[in-house]
Order: sequence, then C-alpha cells, then structure tokens
Amino acid sequence: MNWHYILFSAAEYSVILPAALFCLIPVQEHLRTHLSPTLFLGAVSGGIVLVCLLLGTWQSFHPQLESHYTSMLPVFAVALLLYFWFVQVDNMKLFYLFTCAIALFSFSGMANYITEAMLKPNDDYLAPSSLGLPVQWLCILLGMTLFLFLFSKRLTWIIDHFHERSVWRTAWLFPTIIAACNIYMVPKEYSTMHVGRIFQISLFIEGTLLILFFLFQSLFLKTAHAVTERAEMKQKNQMLEMQASQYVSLQSYVTQTSRLRHDFRHTVRTITALAEQKEYERLLQYLADYNQQMSDSEAARFCYCSHLAANAVLAYYGDIAARQQIPFHCEADLPASLTVSDVDLCVILGNLMENAIQGSLTIPAAERYIHLSMDTEDPGELYILLTNRFDGFIQERDGRILSSREKGHGIGLSSIRATAEKYHGLARFEYHEQEFSASIMLKLAPPAADPAKL
Repeated sequence: MNWHYILFSAAEYSVILPAALFCLIPVQEHLRTHLSPTLFLGAVSGGIVLVCLLLGTWQSFHPQLESHYTSMLPVFAVALLLYFWFVQVDNMKLFYLFTCAIALFSFSGMANYITEAMLKPNDDYLAPSSLGLPVQWLCILLGMTLFLFLFSKRLTWIIDHFHERSVWRTAWLFPTIIAACNIYMVPKEYSTMHVGRIFQISLFIEGTLLILFFLFQSLFLKTAHAVTERAEMKQKNQMLEMQASQYVSLQSYVTQTSRLRHDFRHTVRTITALAEQKEYERLLQYLADYNQQMSDSEAARFCYCSHLAANAVLAYYGDIAARQQIPFHCEADLPASLTVSDVDLCVILGNLMENAIQGSLTIPAAERYIHLSMDTEDPGELYILLTNRFDGFIQERDGRILSSREKGHGIGLSSIRATAEKYHGLARFEYHEQEFSASIMLKLAPPAADPAKL
C-alpha cells in the first residue's frame, strides 16, 4: 500500500474541510443539534478528515481516474443532504451557500493544476507532487479569509433577513456556472497548457472568473441588503400607521366617556324621576338604551395586551374585523417588552390577521370567527396560535401553502416561517375542511447577527 500516495490524495480531498466550514459558519446559529456550534464544527472536521483518508485510500486503488472531481461528486451529494438536515434554514439559501463554496474552492484546484502545468509540463497530472498542493492550500486560505472578511457578516444577516424565495431560487446559478467553467478547464495533459498562448489565456480566464465571482457576490449582497432594509422600513411605517389608528380610536373613546360622565348626573335624575312616577316600562327602555350606548363606547377601546407594538397591530386589525362583522376573540398574555424585535413580531401578527380577515370574507358573516391566543408560559418561548374559518380552498406545492390573495390564504406565510427560523422557532400551518390554524413558536433570544454592526 502506497501510504505516500494515500496521504497526498487525502490532502487533495481535504479541501472539503474549509469548504464545509465556509458553508457552516454563516449559519452556525441555526444548527439543528444539541451540541454547541464549536463542538459541532469540531465533530464535522474530524468526520471530514476520516472521509478524506478513506477517499485517499480508494484513490490509490483507482489511479486511472482522470480527476478527483469524479469521486467528489457523490461526496458532494451526501454532504448537501446532510447540510439540509442539520441546518434549520430554507434549503434554497443553503444551496446557494453550497454552490458558492464549490465555486470559490474550484479556483484553488485550478491554481494547483496551473502550478503543476507551469513547472512540470511533461508529467502526468495525477502524479503526486509537493508543489501544486501547497499553492492550492495557500489560495484556499487567502480566498476564504478574503471572502469571510468582506462578506461574512453581511452574508449572515442576509440569510436571516432576506426572504425573497424567487430570488434565492436563481441566485445559485451564477456560482454553479463559475464552478462548471473551472471544472471544464482542468487540463487532461499538462503539455497542452504550453501550446501557443493557452497558458496565458487560461490565467486570463481564471482571473476574469474570479473577479466576476466576487463582483457578483458584492452586488447580490448589497442589493439584497437594500431590498431588506426598504421592506423593514415599510413595515415600520405600517406599524406607525396602526399606532396612529389606535391613538385616534382611544382619543374618540376618551371624548365619548368624558361626555357620558358629564351627562351621568342627568341620567341619575331621569332614572329617579321615572322610578318615582312608577313608569317602569319607560325606565327599563331607558336603561336598555343607556346600556347599548355604553357598549358601543367600549367597542371603541381595543386594549389586548401590555406590549404596545403588538397591541397596536391587534387594535388595527381588530377594528377592521369589527367593521367586517368578523367576531374576533383574543387572549394575549404578553409583557411590555420582549427580546423579539417589534418589527418581527408585528410582521407575524400582521400577516396572520390579514390572512385570517381575508379568509373570513370568503364565507357568510354568520360563519365567521377569528381566535388568537399568545402567551409566554414556558420560559424563553413565545407561543402564538390563530384559528379562523374560510371557504376551504387551499393551494399547495411541495407541502407548502401557496400565496393566493384572491382566496385569502398563504399571503406572507413564507415571511412568517422565515421570521420564526430567525428566532430558532417553528411555524406550522394546517387546515381541516373550513378551518385554518397557524401555530408559531419563537425562542425569546436575540438574533445572532446585528445589522448595526455591518
């Protein structure tokens, strides 16, 4: 057994290790494991070292393979499935990170081949060498350091905050094309690189691809960051509008109750006079009218919980529900402050209430209702449960409820899921016949990345 060849091949395969760290570092706060991120990354590193040794051994028995990429393909497939399993983030975001890692580290592989082709034009490129591999690892360290220094914090923040799934579905295409170009450019024979200007052209193409890769990353992250900030600003403005609407309702309530208190002495005199005259029927009718007037004034006051931002959203949509003849029952046991940001909490409540109201409008008024409950009974966790009636029409794809503004359900559900993932929680949406239910759990802990530090 050629241990020198095995170790050399294992060292070539070991580029998987920094690639795995590249994929895991931006999402380390979303790992689905009881281990700490440090211990988990250590365990992953140990497992990868073992896999590389096994691959090196396997390579020693199959030296006829044209490239290490051939045996890496099934490894990549298994690694991607494990990546999806252990990280609680949307799969399209993870696939984007995965393809970026392959594209970035394919440049280091090309550096290895180009170095060998330059110094040993007549050698077989599969023959072990002590020169190309150090250059490859130097490129890996430089590339990973540069990428993490320039994009790490922004990338983590975008993963947590940018939820345009249509964009994530296509973002992986460019790094995939870059990686495919690098793999296709691997020379079959080093002597080919010295024919005419092929060597210089290869260097120019690799440099151009590298610049394009970093330029794409910069433009994508800046654009996503700008879109996310604009969306958050819009949500903050909507929250302010809801608070203003609540203020108007409260002001109207205060004015009305002040008038009722002012007129109360006249009410007492009228009641006394009707009682003295034994006009009991008129007295009962007067009390009924007065009670109805008091009930109407109470309806103007929407006070659901101590959390001001959440109360503003509930008051805003509670008023809409009342005007649409939708019975709204709310039990919100929330403290005045939470570690969940006001914007994120209002995004969840706003989307839930908007969907519930629109769904309720698809059925007759007599069948409508919305039930909402929120509490923080378990330490460190916030639970939100909403149920409402609708017409029973639901569209699904791949087990996910689709947005359908016409039918009232699905709008903003992807945003709710993403926000729940941001706080290491869960969002579950179910329906049975004509009843829709949403269950959300959030961990009451601050998000991993702070955009103010970017």
